[in-house]
Amino acid sequence: MPAQIRLAHVEGDTPGDVTGDVAVRLATNDVLVVQSHGTVDDRFQSLLSRISRYVTAQNALYVAEDEARRDGMILASQAIRQVHRRVVELATQGLSGIVLIGPSGTGKERLARTFHQYTGRGGALVAINCAALARDRLVADLFGAEAGAYTGAQKTMIGAVERADGGTLFLDEIGELPLEIQPQLLRFLDRGEYQRLGAIGVARTADVRVVAATNRDLRRMVAAGTFRADLFFRLALEVVEVPPLHQRFPDVQAYLETQMLGQTSAFEALSPDAVELLRRHSWDGNFRELVNLVHRLPRPATKGSLTAQTVQRLLEAGALEPIRDASPAPDAPRDWAECVRQCLAAYAASGMPEPASWSDVGVFIEQYLKPYALVHLAGELDARSLDDIAPSRVAERVKADRGTVLKQLRRYFDLPRRK
Repeated sequence: MPAQIRLAHVEGDTPGDVTGDVAVRLATNDVLVVQSHGTVDDRFQSLLSRISRYVTAQNALYVAEDEARRDGMILASQAIRQVHRRVVELATQGLSGIVLIGPSGTGKERLARTFHQYTGRGGALVAINCAALARDRLVADLFGAEAGAYTGAQKTMIGAVERADGGTLFLDEIGELPLEIQPQLLRFLDRGEYQRLGAIGVARTADVRVVAATNRDLRRMVAAGTFRADLFFRLALEVVEVPPLHQRFPDVQAYLETQMLGQTSAFEALSPDAVELLRRHSWDGNFRELVNLVHRLPRPATKGSLTAQTVQRLLEAGALEPIRDASPAPDAPRDWAECVRQCLAAYAASGMPEPASWSDVGVFIEQYLKPYALVHLAGELDARSLDDIAPSRVAERVKADRGTVLKQLRRYFDLPRRK
């Protein structure tokens, strides 16, 4: 089954003189040509069908990215492009809902709008922030209320569910939804039925897609009893993790390139050491922190005029923790044998028995060795408490996410006094 696959560039709406068994137009204005040479069988036709379906799907994703960029969404890093593509795929597949999990300020609302756009449904996208509403009004805001249902309700209120009928309901900060309201949301998601507050026995229906977003660990909340397991499983048809900005420096650069400081973009105005400072920054506030930084940058600026010291001062103006040094800290000499000795001493001091199984070894590694290794790598051996350490700087030093660093530091300082 000999065949040739090649790309041909074309102009206009038709492939022109491009010939082959299949010629599929790409979104880049090229044509993918698959041409047989010699005798073919049914397998070749099956191959052509698979190629055509794949290219069609990839074209749709390419166009979706292009539209998102024109709408102002930053899609420079591979990490966020993969997330965006996944959201588009899930929407076009007709999935009834997804959960977006990631830190505040990483673009979850824009991704919710993307999901809504590609469902192809004619209804509205209706957003409701579960953390911003008064507890006694949340039911009414979600499902509506009849006149007189509560003090001050002088006329019928149309809830978010009803307004989103035929479209998408975006439940932002779903982890803040009070436990006592969760069963009502679950009932609606299971049956598509709800009642306005004050309309006892009058069931209404709505057909909505649901995007839930949170910066909290819903699985841990389920284990703690603050989020219902059945609601989690009903919402989490697909969980999409949205990475924090400190893992997406190409997005930082792309945004800075769009912001002008006179005749020079914010990125061009940075000196090389300032670029490196931003590359190592923890970006605890994600895009909100980045936007704030741009507002503080001096205008106008010339190419390379913003030094690391200047940018550090402007970062500190809105940071949660001091930025201790604009230059990379030199690696401190590390005595790993001493690190392990201290770790073993703490293990013995805790009264733990000698490891007798592989599971015991796992406990030793997770609860003792990892915390000691992290502090040793970070060069923070003189710290006496968590207050003496800036977790974001440790995260930069050891190339770990801030959540992991905080967990290991807490374990370290909870261990018996180091010898």
